[in-house]
Amino acid sequence: AYLRALLDLHEASGEPRFRERAVALAAVVSEKFADEHGTFVDHVNDVPLGRLAIPSVPPAENASFADSLLRLAAMTGDDGYAERATRALRAFSLRYAALGAFAAPYASAVARALWGGASVAIVGSPQSSAGLREAALGLADPFAAIVTFAPGEASLAARGLSAAGGPRAYPCRGRVCGAPVEDASKLAPAFVALAQTAAE
Repeated sequence: AYLRALLDLHEASGEPRFRERAVALAAVVSEKFADEHGTFVDHVNDVPLGRLAIPSVPPAENASFADSLLRLAAMTGDDGYAERATRALRAFSLRYAALGAFAAPYASAVARALWGGASVAIVGSPQSSAGLREAALGLADPFAAIVTFAPGEASLAARGLSAAGGPRAYPCRGRVCGAPVEDASKLAPAFVALAQTAAE
């Protein structure tokens, strides 16, 4: 839940500190709580306290964490997040039906894994890029991840993004990004056009 909150805060505010905390938290959870099946246990307490000595693998929490990893994959371009998420989701593929209505978080995460991957990469300070971020948050795609980069961030070059000029937004599908958009009113059409091109 904390990881999801950090991603939401970054998308809404553009503050890099929330994205950085999310990346650090995802690394710790992946390292400390992953089991041999690729799922994540509820605790790592080695003290034998009755049934607490038996780790649980809660489906809803696993689905929520997998969903956040998929968002991080879209934000960072790091396929490792998506691979960990997919492995966790596959582990529940034979038993999710027994959860009934409680399988909703799992279904949502699977939907993101199947139809997600879209993102908008915004380059600019949180203040100067507020209009572009508001337009990105209003896009019709419920799975679009919004990430804001400061102009001096080293990761810009690795993603093929330029900080030249004023604030700009790049509609992206996976690792492929379209031409930059500086006018917030033109972001939605550019996002749709890139989706159509990717579908072809």
